[in-house]
Amino acid sequence: GIETSARYIIPGCQMREVSQISWTVPVAGVVSETRRAAAPFFGIPDVVHNTTFWQSDPTNLHPHLKGYSMVLVNLNLLERTSNPRTFLTDLARITNKGAIVVIASTYQ
Repeated sequence: GIETSARYIIPGCQMREVSQISWTVPVAGVVSETRRAAAPFFGIPDVVHNTTFWQSDPTNLHPHLKGYSMVLVNLNLLERTSNPRTFLTDLARITNKGAIVVIASTYQ
């Protein structure tokens, strides 16, 4: 994962290190419940160990960022970045031939 904010990559790094994460969500008023996610995902045991997470500016992707087989891009990233064309050009450089690139929106 590549994200400008460390806040969003910390759960991914935690999942990679200990193969599980937990978080608390409000249910009603002061009542909350704990949710958990654990590896393996989708029946693929090594998926957690085949992931990387980096804090980076999407318009200045470092040369060591390459070899990705799958990239998930939040459409909000393209809307926020100062130069979406640079990011999309770099996206072609960092992905493997035949990689899957998903551009999704969080719009509800």
